[in-house]
Amino acid sequence: MNQKPTKVAARLTMSLEQAIPVIIHRRVDPNDPLEALVLEISDDWVLLASLRDGGFLNGNTIVRARDISRVKLKRTFLPFMRTQGAWPPQSAAKGLGLSSLKAFLPQLASLTPIVAFHEEQRKPGMLWIGSIAEWKKKSMWFHCIDPNGRWSQILIKVKFRNLTRIDIFEDYANAIAVVAGPRDVPDPEE
Repeated sequence: MNQKPTKVAARLTMSLEQAIPVIIHRRVDPNDPLEALVLEISDDWVLLASLRDGGFLNGNTIVRARDISRVKLKRTFLPFMRTQGAWPPQSAAKGLGLSSLKAFLPQLASLTPIVAFHEEQRKPGMLWIGSIAEWKKKSMWFHCIDPNGRWSQILIKVKFRNLTRIDIFEDYANAIAVVAGPRDVPDPEE
């Protein structure tokens, strides 16, 4: 069941201001809620400190704000989380210009060589792991790591309007990048 946008905004703000974990349900992937802590909010995008089972931090996720349908506060592991280093967690991604995807993608590319992109409406259940090779006005060229853990020989074009979620500093993508090794960037014009 969807919540009113004012309730969604209030709970996101509470997570941000009080460092309370939340479960975020999104219209684009209703069967895969995200457990996280809100680090930054804009009208268009929300930066999260992602959590995995047991309340352990697992990188950052940036989601489209308009896709969020419901937010639930989840304090279960909060006492444990407060004992695990600096609290609340900080991120190198904090301070991105989240109001514009075109503004923060170049910043992301300078922060980390590996990102995971989701186009959940266009390609449900798929994610692209790799590096941003080049960005244009309405799209970017992306150098993917294939399912076998190797750098692809071609670049794919990703339209900004199709992006629904971006993961950075995440354990799985980082492990895949180590398996893939250094990359040799193909020319997007080929």
